[in-house]
Amino acid sequence: MISRIEVYLGQFSEELIALDYGLNLCFKFGISNVWIEVDALLVIHILNEKGQGNPFNFYLIKNIKHFISKLSSFYSHIHREGNAAADWLARFGGHLNMFQEFDARTFPQQLRGIANLDKYGLPNIRNGFLGLL
Repeated sequence: MISRIEVYLGQFSEELIALDYGLNLCFKFGISNVWIEVDALLVIHILNEKGQGNPFNFYLIKNIKHFISKLSSFYSHIHREGNAAADWLARFGGHLNMFQEFDARTFPQQLRGIANLDKYGLPNIRNGFLGLL
């Protein structure tokens, strides 16, 4: 039972770290109008101040709320299937041993295809062809 709690807190912390990093990038690149979509409903509850989080993430949550207060932002919950690009990146990142950033030249072909489907409002079907090579 304890191992399940530890895993849960770890996954929640990863969601918060990713959100914090994304907000830092917004400030770095001067982006002030942001729509944040997360698949962790607990993050939305905490941003709406309806949840407590846990003491290990207190300063991270405080930092995220500080960033959001400086932006014109909207945040919402999206199911994992609704954000195939983020799901692909999460699975890809799970196999890396170091940080990796993409630009127009290094954008993976599979991710480019997923982004194009999203851009044109076409549905994604989650199966083996969206997985990693």
